[in-house]
Amino acid sequence: MGVVGVNFEDSVVGDGRALMDGDDFARILTGVNGILQKDNVDMFMNVRTDSFLLGNDNAIEESKKRISLYEDAGASGIFVPCIQEASDIKEIVASTSLPVNVLYMPSLPDFDTLNELGVKRISMGSFLFNQMYSNYEKSVELLLDQRSFKSVL
Repeated sequence: MGVVGVNFEDSVVGDGRALMDGDDFARILTGVNGILQKDNVDMFMNVRTDSFLLGNDNAIEESKKRISLYEDAGASGIFVPCIQEASDIKEIVASTSLPVNVLYMPSLPDFDTLNELGVKRISMGSFLFNQMYSNYEKSVELLLDQRSFKSVL
């Protein structure tokens, strides 16, 4: 089918979002990895850990513990959404041999700094799309209010 990668999240959504037990989640990853290997499927398993996203008080230590579990379970990469501080990013990158992915956040360091810190991928999430869509809506409203295409030029 051409699929070369999948994302896994270690949190679940019910009445709210909550972290799964790290050991249980690692067992799921180990099982998926085993099936992929058995079927000789080369798949990038990008594993997201949500300690920062959920605002855990001990987000760094919890993330590092989970990253170690997920790396041992066969993860190909780690995604840490909502991490923003350069010192936190540096510590997370140093804790793993896997490529680290971060999510765009307003306080996220610039691209050059992220590169220096060892970040391999930056996800935009829905932020850029939402901004573009908001601008699109404003443009359409202006066009309709002016009953002209002059605002589009």
